[in-house]
Amino acid sequence: MKLPTSAGRAAKSVGAVLLSVSMPLLAKAPIDASAQTDIRDGEYLLIGALLLLVIMAVGLILLYRRVRIQREEIRANAHLLEDFFQHSNVAMKVKDKQGHILRVNDTAANLMGRPANELLGKKIDTVATPETAELIGKHDREVIQGHGVTAYEEQVNYLGGSYTLLTRRFPITDERNAVAGVGVISMDITQRMHTEQELRIAKLEAEAANRAKSLFLANMSHELRTPLNSIIGLSELTFEQAEEHEDRETAEIMQRVVNAGRHLLSLINDILDISRIESGRIELHTEVVHVQTLLDTIINSMQPLAKANGNRLLLEIAPDVDSVCVDVTRLRQVVLNLIGNAIKFTRNGEVKVKVSSQHEQLQIVVADTGIGMTPEQLQRIFEPFEQADRSIARRFGGSGLGLTISRQLLGLMEGHISVSSDIQSGSVFTVTLPIGDVSSAEAHPALATLAPQPASGRNPVVLVVDDDEDACELVRNALERDGINVVSASSGEQALTLTRSLRPAVMVLDILLGDMTGWDVLAAIRADPDHAELPVILCTVTDPDQRTGVLGVVEHLTKPFDREHLSHLVQRFVGNATSSSLLVVDDDDFYRDSIANMLRQAGHQVDTAPNGEHALSIMRNRPPDLLLLDMVMPGMDGLAVIEAMRTDPMLAPVPIMLVTAADISPEISRNLYERAVMLVRKDAPNHVDVVYHVHRLLDKLQIPTNRT
Repeated sequence: MKLPTSAGRAAKSVGAVLLSVSMPLLAKAPIDASAQTDIRDGEYLLIGALLLLVIMAVGLILLYRRVRIQREEIRANAHLLEDFFQHSNVAMKVKDKQGHILRVNDTAANLMGRPANELLGKKIDTVATPETAELIGKHDREVIQGHGVTAYEEQVNYLGGSYTLLTRRFPITDERNAVAGVGVISMDITQRMHTEQELRIAKLEAEAANRAKSLFLANMSHELRTPLNSIIGLSELTFEQAEEHEDRETAEIMQRVVNAGRHLLSLINDILDISRIESGRIELHTEVVHVQTLLDTIINSMQPLAKANGNRLLLEIAPDVDSVCVDVTRLRQVVLNLIGNAIKFTRNGEVKVKVSSQHEQLQIVVADTGIGMTPEQLQRIFEPFEQADRSIARRFGGSGLGLTISRQLLGLMEGHISVSSDIQSGSVFTVTLPIGDVSSAEAHPALATLAPQPASGRNPVVLVVDDDEDACELVRNALERDGINVVSASSGEQALTLTRSLRPAVMVLDILLGDMTGWDVLAAIRADPDHAELPVILCTVTDPDQRTGVLGVVEHLTKPFDREHLSHLVQRFVGNATSSSLLVVDDDDFYRDSIANMLRQAGHQVDTAPNGEHALSIMRNRPPDLLLLDMVMPGMDGLAVIEAMRTDPMLAPVPIMLVTAADISPEISRNLYERAVMLVRKDAPNHVDVVYHVHRLLDKLQIPTNRT
């Protein structure tokens, strides 16, 4: 231990001087003894002895001072260690090999529920339950026997309460390095454990709330989109019929209904999209797609909207741009939103889409010559429910969610979006995203570019499966107007039965059915070797799912669907040949449905009517190629229907086949023959004769039957 600086240096200096003086004197005494007197010799010896005593005294003083300082430091360190021991918030105790407590601090004593002085010399079993005492004794013995350091999380029960402790034990050794006891350091983590438990409960509650939110969104999606699908579809149908009849007033009203319905549907879809993104429920399904094909499809779909605003919509793709591996549905959603906005905010101008690639990044630039934005407006356009300003929202409409969703979707795809704009000179939105690994898969051509591929060995019939009667009717109308024969099923079980009996060319399937889900129907079809290759098109309000690829779905259409797209899709498998349209009129439900099903299986479009009035209503809306008519019906019988058709110029040319079990008088037969009505008896129990005569008459009239 070092002396204080000034005293130490002075003492050392004095000692050195005295030593330097005394040493020569002591050394000279024997050398000069023969030349000097005895008195002088004695003086030298005395002086030397005195100097030596002084040196020894100084050394003893210095040694004493050093020992005293070291003792003070030891006491200070001991006091410091005692302070650490007593005032630490970590429980500390020292025990001998028999488990007696030798030292314990107040923190440990508080845990054990006794004052520290009462614990000295006691064993742990005096303040702990037997189970805790046994656990602690086991852990102590492990240290004593193993001479090692251990760490455990212990659940203990003391007189002071129950605690969760994080405990570290280490051996206490004596001067011979033998284990003399155990040192224990424990940290009370009870509160932390309680907090963690509360966090776990909060996490479970949050997950439950998120599941409830997801369930609510799914239910809301179905409950809102399903009636909206019917409203939009039936309004479009009414609009087309009004245009055919040149009823401009009704057509204008229906067009407003359609526009309002589509606006509401767009808002619902945007809210559902942003909710799914925020809850992390968006799944990306990447595939390799040819960029030119994808952009051509998007541009073609947006051309009518561009022309309505007097805009030119242009596409420019760099020669080095080929394919990209992305989630095609989400990329299409982003690009459609950007082009739609550009068209909406531009009048009599130009919207240009430029595509290029650089450094493994695909860049899509959408530039317009529209109204543009100020720097202040640019700062908030990506915020939810925000537009440039309120006047723009009132003037152009929109929910203000499109750009928010686009930016978040691009973030999920590891891309980003930027914007630049000048007021009155237009805006430029730039999308950048990775090209991805396009070498591991081949590009998927657009469905519209594939040649029709009618299924061999199957009837040219489309099976529509939906438990919503309006939805079935909308699909039927969309397909039958293009000469495609449709049969509908309202349940999964009925769909499987008709699949086996009809052998349809393609199935249009809803996911949300009453008795089972569409996924169950798909799984059952894929498990049947006879129908495993049946093409299936999903047409539903639910969002795309990874199971669409696993179960071989041709395409996922979200209601309300594009009728033209659905028709073109179906024709890939049914073929382009136009089948004959027939109307079966009979008051016997079983007979009417049996005949209709047999004719549908033969590839005909078939409508049915239970009476004459209903039949005339159907025919005036859409005259059939052939009418199959029962003669004896309540109310308006078959002869009355024939007479009404004869006086209607639109219905007079329709060929008629009278199918009846009643006896016909010669006079009636002659009248029917004069009116070119073919008479067929209902005698055959399996209706084969009726179908045979239908085909003969259609062949004679040169009406296509689309038979396989």
